[in-house]
Amino acid sequence: MANLFSLALTFGLVFSSLSSMTAASLQLTNDCNYVFFQAPYSVDVCWERQDSTGKESSVKFICNTEKNITFQKWEKASCSGSPSEEKSLNDFANDNNIPTSSLKWKCDGTKSAEECGAYRREYNFSSSAKSCKDWNGFFELTYVLNTCVGYNSSGTNESIALTCANDNITLFFFDNYDCTPSPLSYNESHGSVCGGTSGDYYKTDVRCSISAASPVSVSIALLFAIISLVFS
Repeated sequence: MANLFSLALTFGLVFSSLSSMTAASLQLTNDCNYVFFQAPYSVDVCWERQDSTGKESSVKFICNTEKNITFQKWEKASCSGSPSEEKSLNDFANDNNIPTSSLKWKCDGTKSAEECGAYRREYNFSSSAKSCKDWNGFFELTYVLNTCVGYNSSGTNESIALTCANDNITLFFFDNYDCTPSPLSYNESHGSVCGGTSGDYYKTDVRCSISAASPVSVSIALLFAIISLVFS
């Protein structure tokens, strides 16, 4: 089984006072479609991947006619033509060891995916890399912004909302199900970076748009969480 995507969601932990921050000041609209497991991701947006050999592939989550989520995969870039594979969200979760009880989605939003998303691209490097220019593969994913997603974590109601400014994504956490009235006293933020030393380079591009414009580099912080998803 080929490991076509390994989506490493890296969030830097940033502690700050949010006593004056409210759900209203975050301008949450909740008008966007999403699929949620650990974080809210875009639907109807193509995520591309290139492995170390230059082979391209792509995947997409879509809202189907029943307003449920379908996962699609192509053995080429751009999610063009008929997908080589389709499966339900539950089957996708089972194949990737994601608890189905953690899944959430929305398919009746009024905004387009382009209005709702932020973009992330992670680059791969071999041990022979000598600079940030020596990447030999990448994968992409997109997050949904300005949307409150409530979930139950070990019997406790919690919620999360993402915003993006200056090509830096910030995650806000709440100790209730509906992102009110104010987020907890910390947030997590991540942006773009490129660095490392010979044989150990890393590069991430983040932007507050999922348009076709080239990614812009800004900054990134510490590792927070990793989700490994195997797209076979």
